[in-house]
Amino acid sequence: MASVPLKRLDGIEICRGLAAMLVVLYHASRHIDKALGMHFIRQIFQFGHSGVDLFFVISGFIIFYIHGQDIGKKDKLFSYVKKRFIRIMPLYWIAMLITFIIAVLGKHQTPVAIQFLWQFFLLPANGGMILDVAWTLKFEVLFYMLFAILITNKLAGTLLLAAWYGMAILSLTISNYVINIPHQFYDAYVLEFMFGIMAAIIIKKYKKHIPDYAIYVGITFFMISAILEDLNIIDGYKNAARLMYGISSMMIIISVASFKQNIQKNIFSKFLFVLGDATYSVYLFQFILIGITWKFLSIGNIGRELDPGVQFVIISAIAIFGGIWISFLIEKPTIMFTKKIFDNLINKNNSTKNYYSR
Repeated sequence: MASVPLKRLDGIEICRGLAAMLVVLYHASRHIDKALGMHFIRQIFQFGHSGVDLFFVISGFIIFYIHGQDIGKKDKLFSYVKKRFIRIMPLYWIAMLITFIIAVLGKHQTPVAIQFLWQFFLLPANGGMILDVAWTLKFEVLFYMLFAILITNKLAGTLLLAAWYGMAILSLTISNYVINIPHQFYDAYVLEFMFGIMAAIIIKKYKKHIPDYAIYVGITFFMISAILEDLNIIDGYKNAARLMYGISSMMIIISVASFKQNIQKNIFSKFLFVLGDATYSVYLFQFILIGITWKFLSIGNIGRELDPGVQFVIISAIAIFGGIWISFLIEKPTIMFTKKIFDNLINKNNSTKNYYSR
């Protein structure tokens, strides 16, 4: 398979920014509706959870786009695992522990030790989590693990991924599909990682043949899906929605990744690019920031004097810009620190090997 230069895809980063914004608006609108009974605002942004569908497709695309050339090469495994670990786990642990401390101080129910450890390492499991939004990360980590096997052994990895996707397809065809294993092994969300891989394969093979206007087809399909959900014509939490949002997200990613024109640089596109770069922080810390902001608005008459729509804007803005701030002050330094630890361990290990080989 011909490889594509692994340059930074600005369009994909902007899509990540849009996905993050959708999820934040979705959660902020649900919070305002629950607290103030603003059902209208919630209904407008009901489709915002589709940002998760877009995230999963992007994840499948990025992993195969970057590491597809590593399949079957055992010597690439450590580098792959290191990158995935550094990118996901340290910041998740920080967000999880902060949420756990808040739960303890607020005298909310917390998991027992074994459940805590299971969630700490994002292992497949049913049920809720301390950090609620981290349910998506269990899908991500399982996908990363299966792809790691693909890097180690092409045949074994291919068979396992095929089985994973096969179970997800089976769950679409069987009503009330129930099985006594974690739903990360068969949920319809699994198919969205496959859509992402398909998008990467199409880009690697047919990038030059994809017209620029194809993006409008994907966006239109995605918007139609969103409108149908907001109008309660489709259930956004059912399997049909996973296919609609997943396939339209795949079409958008294919179009964006093959875009031949330069993306127009303006304030909005620059903001989305920054947001895309800070997506993980925005995603992990949104509930914490929404909760803190709401507590502040609840002091005295601050919130009562503000229109619910204004409160929604304030909560959403702080969740987004606060996440960007956290990305610069916490996420990036944490990544650099963790990377330095890995590099020091590797260098120390190499020095030890060289010493004993004399």
